[in-house]
Parts: sequence; C-alpha cells; structure tokens
Amino acid sequence: MEDLAYRRMLDLYYMRECALPQDVAEVARLIRMRPHVESVEAVLREFFLNNDGEGWIHVRCEAEITKMQDKQAKARASAEASVNARKASAQRTLNERSTSVELPTPTPTPTPTPTPKDKESAAPADADTPSPQKQKAKPATTLKTYLSRCRELGEKPVPEGHSIRKWARDAGITDEMLQIAWVKFKERYTEAEKGVAKSYKDWPGHFATSVKDNWFGVWFFGDDGLQWSSKGLTFRSVLDQQTRGGNEQG
Repeated sequence: MEDLAYRRMLDLYYMRECALPQDVAEVARLIRMRPHVESVEAVLREFFLNNDGEGWIHVRCEAEITKMQDKQAKARASAEASVNARKASAQRTLNERSTSVELPTPTPTPTPTPTPKDKESAAPADADTPSPQKQKAKPATTLKTYLSRCRELGEKPVPEGHSIRKWARDAGITDEMLQIAWVKFKERYTEAEKGVAKSYKDWPGHFATSVKDNWFGVWFFGDDGLQWSSKGLTFRSVLDQQTRGGNEQG
C-alpha cells in the first residue's frame, strides 16, 4: 500500500511541479487514497522533507523538474536563435543583391491631363495593403504521436500555463477531477477503435473542449456547487482498482 502511495505521490508531484500540500489528508485525497491516511503520512515522513509554509518537498523530483525546465528554456532559446539567424542571413542576401545589381534609370513619360469624362469614369484606387503571407499550417497528428513528441521534448501534454487549467479552477473542478477527465480523454483517442486514428492540430485545445462540455460526465452542478457525479466516482473507483491490481501483479 505504501509503495502505491509513493508512486502516486511522485506522479502528482511531477504533474503539479511543486511541493505537495502540507495537510496529509489533502495529499491522501489528491492521490485517491483517503482511507489510507496513515500509510500516506508514513511515506511522506520517510521520503519527503516537510518545509513549513511550502509543503512536502521531494529532493529528486525537484532536481528532475529543474532539469526539465532548463531543457525547455534551452530549446526555446535555440529555436529563437535559429529564427534570428535565418532572418539575418536573408537580410544580408537582400543587401548584397541590392548593391551588386545596378538597375537602369527609367525614362520618365509625361502624364496626360485627364478630361472631365475620364475623371467621372475613373474607379477609386484601392488603398488596402496586400495581406501578409499566411504561416504554414501546423500538421494534424494522432494523440499517440503528440504524446510521443511531448515526451521527447520533455513537455507536458497540457502545458501548465494553458487556459483550461485556470478555467477549471475557476469552475470549481479539482485537480483530481481534471486528472480523471484526462485519463478518459486519453483512453478515447489511444485505445478506442473509433478514436485512435483521429488527428488534430491542437490536442490541448481539443481536451479543453472536452472539459468545458463535460464529455465524460465526471462532475455536475448541484445545490452545493460542482460535485462528483456517480459516473465520475465510478471512473475513479475503476482507476483505483486498476492501479491497485497492477501494483499487486508487479
């Protein structure tokens, strides 16, 4: 049981990218192990550091998160440098062409004086500037391909700063509810026969739509606000059983 609690705590830590809550009962709730608070507390005291005011810190997780964030920052800096280098190269080429080629001076031609009839029939000039060239469209991929690319780049499938996270918090959707919704979303597009071949250009945006429309019926709005639905509780129970069964087999 403690081994299962430890693995779930690590998953939660990497998902949040910050210390676990100070309240042990809250940690047990977030990892879906409310009946096993004592086991959760034992794992926290053995493998985590209690930093008052910040929460439970895991040294190795902090190091891995820092490494991942550094990698992301370097990747962004490298991409920006590459774009700037291409722009500079293009500008140098343009400057070289403009100075090396001497264009002939055109001979001016007299402008005829328009007659009143010409003025009446003349169409107004179009002052609109041509629209800029459209950027190359982002290719659509399956969810499996998108998740594989995220793992290679060390990025989250749903970025931390994505608007759906703030929207969910404002709506009262807990981290645990959002996690269940993501599990069901991933199952639909990586396991279900009709969904596995689906391709989209913006998977985080597609997931955001599923959350806002509550595709999987994980929650509902009752008299006390947003609450777990019976379907959502079933999903959570099945996920717990699957995780527990995998732990016993392992």
